[in-house]
Amino acid sequence: MPPNGEDESTWRALEAGAALRRVSSPAILDRLAELARSENALVRRLAYGGLGANPNTEGARTILENLAKDAKGEDGDEITAARVRLGGDAAKAVLLDAVGRGDGSAIDTALFAAAERKLPNLGPETLTALGDREIGKRAWRGALEYLVSVPEAVQPETVQALLALALGGSLRGDDAAELTERVSRIDVARRHVQDSLDALSRSSDNRVAAAALVALSRMGDRNAQKRLMDPLDDAVDEAASGQPGPLRARGNMKTRLGDYNGAINDLKKALKEAKDAGAFEQREINIDMARAYSLYERYDKAASALDEADLTNKQREELARRPEFKALAEHPRYGEALENR
Repeated sequence: MPPNGEDESTWRALEAGAALRRVSSPAILDRLAELARSENALVRRLAYGGLGANPNTEGARTILENLAKDAKGEDGDEITAARVRLGGDAAKAVLLDAVGRGDGSAIDTALFAAAERKLPNLGPETLTALGDREIGKRAWRGALEYLVSVPEAVQPETVQALLALALGGSLRGDDAAELTERVSRIDVARRHVQDSLDALSRSSDNRVAAAALVALSRMGDRNAQKRLMDPLDDAVDEAASGQPGPLRARGNMKTRLGDYNGAINDLKKALKEAKDAGAFEQREINIDMARAYSLYERYDKAASALDEADLTNKQREELARRPEFKALAEHPRYGEALENR
């Protein structure tokens, strides 16, 4: 049933668009082309996705090229992504065209699409895009996702161009920290990024400095790990009974470092220390534990921890949008832990 107040015809069009998005048959190209010009934005974007997955690549590409002539904003970005999903040499041309236009938003969406399809041939174009700092400020998330997802596309120069966005101040604060930390997920030798990460570890922004040390630690730098963990170990040793904070902080750092067993052990202890700390603190520790379990691919345990957290529907929706909970949210059995109730 459509939601209250939803126009029935719009709802049915949306359902039709979703169904066609899941059908990859050359026979539905005409219907997809029709839906791609719907007045309903969601229907249009579902149709673009269906065209980008259609096995009649030439027919779908022609339709998308025609749509691109008049498209603007988010529609233009989604059409660009669909054209990239069709793959082949045309995907390179589409990305280069967006670079030539300086359209960072379209490039970002296109690189997410390339990551999803694991297209291996867009490494040089990604480097070209990141060579423009203004484009890089808008497209870094897509570029990062692409390089993490497609190891064969990785070039040391491209990873260095990403880090240059943080080093040069094009990205600051949380964005700079996120990029810096996630670089460790890219299949690149530490020697190619050591100098850049060392420089970032001396940042006056503690978020960026810690992120650089996490990246170096995950890439095998024991000195960086010692710089991170020694103060946290000391805080745990010095904490009085009933103070969950130091254990929680160390557990969360272990999650960032990929030591999921160690993280879970610390967070379980933190939860015991928080028995008199109130519902808010206990809920936050359970969320932290669910994050560690989810990244550890223990989705049953992650779901149990979220149930213990006693979340509101708004909190479930917010967590489901976070990358670390994506696999849990999509799990056929345990994903219900993040569904509204």
